[in-house]
Amino acid sequence: MNSQCIPVLSDLTDELSSQFALLEVSVVDGYGGPPVADQAVVVRNGRIPAVIPMGEFRSDPSVQEVVLEGHFVMPGLIDAHVHLSGGRATIDDQEIGVIAEPKLLRAIRSVYEAQQLLKRGFTTARDVSWNGLWGITAATVTPSQAVGIST
Repeated sequence: MNSQCIPVLSDLTDELSSQFALLEVSVVDGYGGPPVADQAVVVRNGRIPAVIPMGEFRSDPSVQEVVLEGHFVMPGLIDAHVHLSGGRATIDDQEIGVIAEPKLLRAIRSVYEAQQLLKRGFTTARDVSWNGLWGITAATVTPSQAVGIST
């Protein structure tokens, strides 16, 4: 079993057409039930029009097939409380530690932290900014954006 939660699209971008099917995957639907094994997830132009059992899947020359036996497909996760650029100083100097850090370094760390969230399956994050310097932001990553964030 693959224990990593890495968007498959990020590794296959150059190889995939606008229509493809992820085959032999287990699907976690996000409603609390157990994963459904041996499924086909059909993707057309960035949308998922069908999730069907492998027994019902029919090959189509216009649909590229990607066999991912042993992998899981699930909706993106949401983290509603992250600190992408702050909170690295010791507890005694939290505020001065964040304020004194160069803005460019905070920006670079924020990008890195966002990439780490994405690699773990989070496609939406809310940066809560405990110190009030950054305000509250939310961003949703689409599959095409996820592709560009791979390392």
